[in-house]
Amino acid sequence: MTASLACVLALSLAAAPAPKAKAAEPTPEQLVDRLATWVPPKMHPRGSPNPFAAPVRALGAAAVPALVAGITNPAQPYQEHQLDLVWLLGEIGDPRAFGALLKLWEGERRQGAKVRLGISLGASLDPANAQHLFRRLDDINGLPLLKDVTGQDLKDLMKFKAWLTEPSNLEATVKSCRKRSVPQLG
Repeated sequence: MTASLACVLALSLAAAPAPKAKAAEPTPEQLVDRLATWVPPKMHPRGSPNPFAAPVRALGAAAVPALVAGITNPAQPYQEHQLDLVWLLGEIGDPRAFGALLKLWEGERRQGAKVRLGISLGASLDPANAQHLFRRLDDINGLPLLKDVTGQDLKDLMKFKAWLTEPSNLEATVKSCRKRSVPQLG
């Protein structure tokens, strides 16, 4: 009886399907590409949340290079998704995004997009980026950018530069910008 039970057990184990291999997780680049090219189905109302935003957000700093590549891609077919990438960069608040965000801000014509870019710029500030921003403020009309970053109508560029060089003020600005980086503005 034990020999036949062992035989039945051996046959049943041999006939059991092998466990399925776990599907490979998408790379940050693949997730950002899906986020940037997602088109909501016709039945979804305009402004439906992008289902790829949460997985990209969960990657945190690991997603920054792919997000930066996404916002600097001249072939980006959907402007609103470019702003989704900008918003996620603001939520993550990684200083590596600063240069690409500043360049995009300088070329942007839409006011709402400039505000979103300014907020994400503020979220990506660190002491080195703040110094770079100060140098650029003298070259561009810096007060509108500072208004976007701080949410305040500033009149004196020199006072703001002095204020932001204080580490606690820089930290408070970054924190405020990260909090104001939201999917939909207005």
